[in-house]
Amino acid sequence: MDTAVQVALLNNRGLQAAYSELALVEADLVRDSLPPNPTFSITRIAGSGAFEIERRIVGDILALATLPFRSEIARQRFQQAQLDAAEDTLRLAADVRRAYYQAVAANELVNLLTNAKSIAESTAQLAEKLGQTGALNKLGQARQQVLYAEVTADLATLRQEATSSRERLARLLGLWDDDLGFRLPQKLPTLPRRPLSLPGIEVDAVEHRVDLQIARIELAALAKSLNLTEATRFLTLVDVAGISRKTRDPDGAPFRTSGVDVQFQIPIFDGGESASGRLPRPTIRLSTC
Repeated sequence: MDTAVQVALLNNRGLQAAYSELALVEADLVRDSLPPNPTFSITRIAGSGAFEIERRIVGDILALATLPFRSEIARQRFQQAQLDAAEDTLRLAADVRRAYYQAVAANELVNLLTNAKSIAESTAQLAEKLGQTGALNKLGQARQQVLYAEVTADLATLRQEATSSRERLARLLGLWDDDLGFRLPQKLPTLPRRPLSLPGIEVDAVEHRVDLQIARIELAALAKSLNLTEATRFLTLVDVAGISRKTRDPDGAPFRTSGVDVQFQIPIFDGGESASGRLPRPTIRLSTC
């Protein structure tokens, strides 16, 4: 079983996709942790012997001021993505264990019922011979034939279930083509003589369950996102530009001017209600492994 879990953790495509999503969230964390890029522009206008050259550097002051808050929210989102990947890993391991036991149990049942079919077949043949000698009536012969038919039908059903269980396990393991020839034990391991005692399992489950940790982080990140949105709902854009301008008239000497340009949006139509309404609602997922 441990080997099957290791193979699944290495080959399962769904788990690899979950780890790829984790890499995307990490890229978002790096992006949200960096200050906004400044914008540089240069303009030259000439005509009738005069020209004007303007150089401008623009930076988003609001994005720079809210960088620590956005970085903290992105860090919590990355922690949530890490726990999501851990939950997917634990769920896959639990599914592989369950599928492994089902496949081995199906094989063991097939072996037991194969022996039962041989016995039922021998009994049916013996009943037929006894009926020919008159030692067994027709009803007794019919009962043995019915028993043999039922065992044969049950064996066919169990063989189909064993094949399905093996295919289910192979999908979880991520095996295909030549790797499908893996062998499973013929019997399940023996049960322990006494049931295991797990005192305080409820407390450990509440403290260490991955899905509950994900819910806590999601609630914390949602609260910080809401606070950030409420703080910037009226003022969503503040651009500050440093301007340097060089001008020359046809009849005059060139001269330079410089100044500062500030741009911001006026919340006339949208006061930030739409941004608050777009915040995702927290979801709590409970799963058992």
